[in-house]
Amino acid sequence: MIDPDREPLEGVVEVDQAEIPFREGDTFLERGNAGKILVIGAVEVIERDTNEAKPRRKHAKYLDTRSGRIRLAMIADNSAASIEAFVKANVKREPRCSRMVTNPFRA
Repeated sequence: MIDPDREPLEGVVEVDQAEIPFREGDTFLERGNAGKILVIGAVEVIERDTNEAKPRRKHAKYLDTRSGRIRLAMIADNSAASIEAFVKANVKREPRCSRMVTNPFRA
């Protein structure tokens, strides 16, 4: 259940989407029964020592960070419009409050 009063994610937020394959029915190898669910997730990136959002340096690893709050959802497709709608609904919009981190794919 989703809390309607929850606060949006803020600080450094990593966003990524993925495809989860599934099969309908009892047949495992029948081609016509395969499908996929598209999901998207966002997580706050927090520095372990200070408990503050930590900006990521280019090509740096998150070895000294932990995950904060997360948001997950199904999306209709991998389009920029679907991803943007998820981000607008789940990440704080005020200028200089949030920094987005994601993979280099075009969507």
